[in-house]
Amino acid sequence: MITNFQEYYKLVEYFSEFTKERMALAMGVQNLIQIFDEKYYRNLSGGILEAFGKLFYRDLKVYMYPI
Repeated sequence: MITNFQEYYKLVEYFSEFTKERMALAMGVQNLIQIFDEKYYRNLSGGILEAFGKLFYRDLKVYMYPI
């Protein structure tokens, strides 16, 4: 799936409802840098730490490609 949705933790949560298999994300370096932007996590009580917990809870694999 190709998307410009920046809240990756929500994508992983959504797709984990449909599979118990290991998932992977492919993203560019710029997207990885944007993951650390706190504006995406203001609606979470735990902030960025909670989002990363949700993101990597299911043994997520991240593939990077150059800019």
